[in-house]
Amino acid sequence: MLNFNETAYISFVRPVNFDTTTNLLGVVQNLIHQGRTNITIMISSSGGELISGFAAYNQLLMLPINLTTYNIGSVNSIATIIFLAGKRRISVPNATFLFHGTTWGFGHSGSITKRQLIESVSALEIDENRMKRIIVEKTSLEDADVETLLFEGVTKDAQFAKGCGII
Repeated sequence: MLNFNETAYISFVRPVNFDTTTNLLGVVQNLIHQGRTNITIMISSSGGELISGFAAYNQLLMLPINLTTYNIGSVNSIATIIFLAGKRRISVPNATFLFHGTTWGFGHSGSITKRQLIESVSALEIDENRMKRIIVEKTSLEDADVETLLFEGVTKDAQFAKGCGII
């Protein structure tokens, strides 16, 4: 007989994009519909799309579950934001976390208008500020610390993460 008090484990070893986060959130929703309340997401991700990462973070926060996130390798870029959705956050001892500022890919467009460039810069600033706010809210890092991490683009180890409340 299935014990719904036991923890359900989900592996998320993927980049962050619409398809992967939709799949992740679907699996979590199915577990909730089965009556599961303790869910652990094991994460190792190179990061990816900001829109998908913020959406996954926000949805995971609002769910009526005890969510644990577990860094099982490398949690990079926007995947760090998803990781911070965990009420309990842990990692393997040799895990890493990559922090950097936002980037914008213009795809195959060979040229853009001044207006499009202004819109892109505005979107980058807003997304970077959202990342900063989340990191500051969920850790013991101060604004200036997060600003430095994002500006320098650095990879930090589990010991650093433990010292500042990431884990």
